[in-house]
Amino acid sequence: MAQSYFYGDVMKELNLSVDGMHCAACSSRIEKVVGGIDGVGKASVNLAAETMELMFDESAVTFEEIAERVKGMGFELTRREESETVQLDISISGMSCASCSTRIEKVLSGQEGVEFASINLANETGSVVFNKSQISQRKIREIISGLGFEAK
Repeated sequence: MAQSYFYGDVMKELNLSVDGMHCAACSSRIEKVVGGIDGVGKASVNLAAETMELMFDESAVTFEEIAERVKGMGFELTRREESETVQLDISISGMSCASCSTRIEKVLSGQEGVEFASINLANETGSVVFNKSQISQRKIREIISGLGFEAK
């Protein structure tokens, strides 16, 4: 029978955003490293949603110490309640006319969680303001790719 070990009286639970993940190896590595930190009871990473469920004992380790460890691996943890709305600036290649940029803008603007989308054909760039709890950067890039363009 598996036994749970709790370090202090209360485990703090946070839902976090994880920026910088590209593949399943990234999410697995983060889970393994964070899960191995003394005082961490749970570290569950969702690659598709770019999130982490974290349970830890604040008397054993602080959120800042955990975030610094993750930053050292090349990723960034953000408390979701601190910053729900973010701006994503991306390069978009493959556009040939104003209809292309307008189509991308219209499709992105219609997505739940996207507050604003502006695509610049001449500069081959886009700026998307969105709520991270409703849509991820990965999903935005996938939508653009699904329309036949490349987003970086």
